[in-house]
Amino acid sequence: MERRRLLTVVLSLTSLALAAAGVVVWREMSPSIAALSARCASRHTLGCGFGFPPPYRLHPLRAELLWAAAAASGLVAVGLMFRPSRRGDGAVAASS
Repeated sequence: MERRRLLTVVLSLTSLALAAAGVVVWREMSPSIAALSARCASRHTLGCGFGFPPPYRLHPLRAELLWAAAAASGLVAVGLMFRPSRRGDGAVAASS
């Protein structure tokens, strides 16, 4: 496989992995209403919402940074894919 194609595939897979990681991080930081009500219904919870920071929504910037990195690597992969190939002497190869 050509080096440029291999790099495009690696960047595409990296982009997908970063996007999936962003979704996982986002879901960890924003639990469902059922999980929140179960946490607040527990007798061992000290002050549900009273002075303690909730375990969710700690910093959504983490997920957003992962998504931004996924978009950047995806754009680089698309740019490499559509970039015209060069021959050994530096001239651009004619498309067939």
